[in-house]
Amino acid sequence: MCFMRNEAFGTVSFHLFIYKVRKFNFPSVIFTIPGKPGHGSLLLENTAGEKLQKLLNKFYEFRDSQLKKLNDNSELSIGDVTTVNTTVSKTNLK
Repeated sequence: MCFMRNEAFGTVSFHLFIYKVRKFNFPSVIFTIPGKPGHGSLLLENTAGEKLQKLLNKFYEFRDSQLKKLNDNSELSIGDVTTVNTTVSKTNLK
């Protein structure tokens, strides 16, 4: 799974904001989530999927708080809050 910091300014208009320098030098964040392997017909505990769900729940709780902040204050724009989006999810079967 890869989370990335987008350096662009979010906008819903057709305006394009061009920056002369990078706003942030923030690399993508990659999480490696190990878990108990096993057959799909079993109800195993401590799996990578369970751990991934907990992580995503935390990210999307934060995302919801930022959306609420944006919706509750009409003076804020999308550039005043932090957006979180899942961009890539990969599995590595062995």
